[in-house]
Amino acid sequence: MNKNIKKKIQYTLIPMALIFLIWLFPKVTTYNNNDIWLEMNPIKCLGNPWEFEWLKAHPSNYANYPKEQLDKIDEDEIVILKDHYKNNNLKIKNVKSISFTDLNNQSLQTCEICSCPQGYTLYVLVDFNDAKKMLELGWNKSNKTFE
Repeated sequence: MNKNIKKKIQYTLIPMALIFLIWLFPKVTTYNNNDIWLEMNPIKCLGNPWEFEWLKAHPSNYANYPKEQLDKIDEDEIVILKDHYKNNNLKIKNVKSISFTDLNNQSLQTCEICSCPQGYTLYVLVDFNDAKKMLELGWNKSNKTFE
């Protein structure tokens, strides 16, 4: 192969390929070296996996589910969330929630259908090794970090 062609490949195509790979695989936001924040928008009508599990253990007891505020997760619900994932061999290290209003600096209406979001984004901190399973369960990588 011609030396000029090799140099063009070396100095042009290889850096372009690296830039493309960096763009293709966005950074994973980590808390510690082995922790990652994930996020999701919980849905209404007790339609989330941790709520299903609680309802299964408390049949037809919707009224007693600890849901005082609709725009953030309650402390009692955090315990239910952590227990649900613990039962699935996944450890939730920390939980945060931000209402759509606080997140976007404006009031956002959500619909009344059960598949609609509750009105907040839920963030969980998990070990990097558990992140793959959590992503398979519908969670997304988060760009937010918390202290």
